[in-house]
This record gives sequence, C-alpha cells and structure tokens, in this order.
Amino acid sequence: MRRRNRINQLPDKILHRILSFLTTKEAVTTSILSKRWIHLWISVPNLNFTNITIDSIKSNNKFNESVYSVLASRDGAGYDLDGFHLDIQYVNHHFAYRRSFPHVVKWINIVVRRNLKHLNLNHDIDEPDTYDPER
Repeated sequence: MRRRNRINQLPDKILHRILSFLTTKEAVTTSILSKRWIHLWISVPNLNFTNITIDSIKSNNKFNESVYSVLASRDGAGYDLDGFHLDIQYVNHHFAYRRSFPHVVKWINIVVRRNLKHLNLNHDIDEPDTYDPER
C-alpha cells in the first residue's frame, strides 16, 4: 500500500508559516524534498539569518555571499517580506565595522523595498585577547 505524503497536500500558506520558523538556511535546504518544494522557500515571508558566528574573513565573506544569494533569488519574484532577522556574533570589531556593516546597510535597503514589516538586528561584538588580521 502506497503511503500518502500529507505535508505536500498542505496549502502554500501553511507551508510558508512552517518554514517561517526555520532559519533561512534550513528553509532553502527544504528545496530538495520534492519538485513542489524547489522554489517554495523563495516566497517565505520571513528571512531568518540567526545564530551566525563571524570569526574569520572567510566566514564573513561566505555569509555575505549567502545573504546576497538569497536576496537575489527573491528579487523580481514580487514577494513581500514580513520579517528580516539578523543575529550575528562577531569575534572582533574589524569584521563587524569594516567587513559586515556596509553590507548590512545594503541588505536593509533591499528588504525595505519589499514592504518589510519587521526588522530585527542583533549584532554582538566580542573582542578576543589577540587579533590575527590574516585569519
């Protein structure tokens, strides 16, 4: 007897609500579930970039590229945004002020054009005892 996939029978509105509780990375990952899910994450009304740690130039660049990629994927789709959430832990102020904050300002400008309702920014900057600029 073939089992029915009940989650795929749910309306998009309910699936969007479920995906809204995930981080954006997790929501994007759901695109491998089935053909229906490939582009479902693009129309999720909340983008959640949470529990992010920036501890190197490489991690900073990778995160920036990820956010731009998500925003570019949604660009032109015409979907409004209810929420944009950034929760980032920086190991030092250099990564925050020089390498990240200019991008954050650009991201805010992009999401505001999507009729953004809620903006949540949490940037925590730790200063380690030593700083290696080559890291």
